[in-house]
Amino acid sequence: MSKQSLSRRGLIGAAVALPVIAAAGPAPAAAATTDDAEVADLVNSPSSLTRGALEGAIGRVSATGRTRSDVIDTLNRAEALGKGTIAFFPGGAPYDVGAGISLAGYSIQVQGSGATGSTADPRGTTFFASSQEGPVLDFSEWNMPAGFQGKSTHAGFNILGSGVSDPSKHNSGIRFNKLSSTLFADIAIRQTGGPGIEGVASPGNAVYLCDLERIVVSTPVDAQVNDVPYWFFNEMNGVRLRGCAIRSTTTTNDCGVSGAVVFTSNSSYSAQSSLIDGFWVENIHVPTDGTIIAVQANKYIFTDIQFFDAHKLPGATGTSHMRFTSPPFNLGGNLVRGVIPGKGTSATDLDIGIELNQSGNAVTGIKGYNGQNVLLKPGVGGTTIELYGAESNASQPGWVDSSGSASNTLIDHHLGERLYGRRAGTYSPSNKINGVHMAQKAVAYSTAVNFTVSYAGANFHVVTIDASCAWTNVLNGVVGAELTVILKQGAAGGASVTFPSVVRWKASAPTLASSAGARVGVKLAFDGEVWVEL
Repeated sequence: MSKQSLSRRGLIGAAVALPVIAAAGPAPAAAATTDDAEVADLVNSPSSLTRGALEGAIGRVSATGRTRSDVIDTLNRAEALGKGTIAFFPGGAPYDVGAGISLAGYSIQVQGSGATGSTADPRGTTFFASSQEGPVLDFSEWNMPAGFQGKSTHAGFNILGSGVSDPSKHNSGIRFNKLSSTLFADIAIRQTGGPGIEGVASPGNAVYLCDLERIVVSTPVDAQVNDVPYWFFNEMNGVRLRGCAIRSTTTTNDCGVSGAVVFTSNSSYSAQSSLIDGFWVENIHVPTDGTIIAVQANKYIFTDIQFFDAHKLPGATGTSHMRFTSPPFNLGGNLVRGVIPGKGTSATDLDIGIELNQSGNAVTGIKGYNGQNVLLKPGVGGTTIELYGAESNASQPGWVDSSGSASNTLIDHHLGERLYGRRAGTYSPSNKINGVHMAQKAVAYSTAVNFTVSYAGANFHVVTIDASCAWTNVLNGVVGAELTVILKQGAAGGASVTFPSVVRWKASAPTLASSAGARVGVKLAFDGEVWVEL
């Protein structure tokens, strides 16, 4: 045997390619530390040249067959070499795992040669559950690195479900619970009856401090009919999703009303402090009252979410790209940053960009076409919306404010609309340019004595007249200012009011009728010298 062939690189190739030469049990864990001289001895001794010996020398196990029993044998041989050993599954024909594989009790790392190809023609490494009765790969009770100090990696393979509809949503692609310090990457998941990725939780024991990168989940079977999400996480904390995606492979029955991507909480623990970065969505069709990304969490950060060909079903209403609701233990503090999608103009464009049913969040970014980027539902407060620029000159308002709250800050730079800190008794002068209000600021008050109206504090005044008096003056005018004043007869009625002579009325000053609740309104503009009725 040539000495040049006795390199570790050559032996790694041998361990992957050589058949089993002699029967032997798994090498002990200590064999993983074998040095080059010991490897050379193994090769020079034909009786010792077994797959087990070589795998022990290189610290990695490779699959030798494509059946479910072959997969389990590979996992067992890897575990025998020591905690965290890589179980490598070379590409080629799919590995038929039958009903699915449980990795409970294992500590090995599952890795393949890539997730290329398509459902009809998967390439690279593929795990296929031909008779699926649960997750294709179930990482529940898998032995993760302890103490948040290590990092295990599962990567580089396709997951194929059986392609059968599953109203129970049990037949997922990958499931995990009680997971931490783990990376899942470069994975494609298709034709599952349940979620492609499923992070379940026992309260207080869920998916923590993990990374999921470049994972693409295609449409679950009967996603709309069975309300099956592509991704589902309960109580996900401190997790980072980067460059992950969902991709619909049909034009109908591809999105449930609860959401295609669901981050939820439970009654004991809320989802907290996770990052979803560069997530993309393609070719989805949302039903009535449905959404694409449903969030019930605190302190989640969504950056640069990309929606490609996101539509609603014909005639659907109440749809959104993202929807936030309050978890049982509610802190708010979520952030969405990037291009904020709008309503669009076609009949199948989604109705709203982001629907907020939870207080204390922020949405900042480019204003998508064409307005209605954010909907603030009743009771939502303490929220900041700031939209910059505009896709295709988005000319419609950037928000629909149904909150009824005086504590939100809403800014649409493109339209020059600003509603700052509308809490009672507070007002920011930054809502003016050269002293002119750039948005409506309203005040309401009652009087039974002579009064003045000041433009400095507000440009919309509602004044209840409780007794006969005089409106004597309009103060603090600036060139270009416009002012609306509504006078309202008090509950007793019968009060009269004298209008200010400093105003240039069109003909004569108006009159307030004497009946209780009667109203009269005037609109004025200031030319630099006097107020003029418009």
